[in-house]
Amino acid sequence: MAGLSSLADKAREMFNKRGGTDAAKEDLQELKDIQAGEGSLSDKAKAAVDALKDPGAQGPDRSEPPKGPERR
Repeated sequence: MAGLSSLADKAREMFNKRGGTDAAKEDLQELKDIQAGEGSLSDKAKAAVDALKDPGAQGPDRSEPPKGPERR
């Protein structure tokens, strides 16, 4: 059981390093905004990855996925 305890401690440490509960709530709201926005599933996935790279950030409005090159 020592291994499980160690794993839990590391998970808690990483969670706190990313900003804790407040940052997690902000990340969740960013992901909800991305999901509700317009764009393809691929664009939304890319926007979600970018949003999670900066934990709890109040960056640019991420409700709209980034626009890629136009396809013809």
